[in-house]
Amino acid sequence: MATTSVNKRNSRYVQGGTTTTHSTRVGWWERLVMLPDDDDLFHTITNRQDRRPDVIASDVYGKAELAWVVLQFNNIVDINLELQAGQEIRLPTPDRVFFDMLNRPTGGVPERTSR
Repeated sequence: MATTSVNKRNSRYVQGGTTTTHSTRVGWWERLVMLPDDDDLFHTITNRQDRRPDVIASDVYGKAELAWVVLQFNNIVDINLELQAGQEIRLPTPDRVFFDMLNRPTGGVPERTSR
């Protein structure tokens, strides 16, 4: 079986919501709402991180593949407008990401068959 985003442990399709999967595609992804916490970090985007959620995730969490956390937690749709150097974003702490948000079962919800 090919490794797809639905099969990767830290994927937004696995940890960032509920996904229905079909043999050749993702059927539907229902995004997980990530609520703010008193311990959240406030991060000012640097020039090096400008429009680069992967670099922010790597710097803050040590894993570029967690770029979806940066985007989803801040409801960012357009990185060109919403993720520029000098802007401040809110991020969950690394402990919260690794122990609370990424501590869920992996994999999407398999395709449902009609009867």
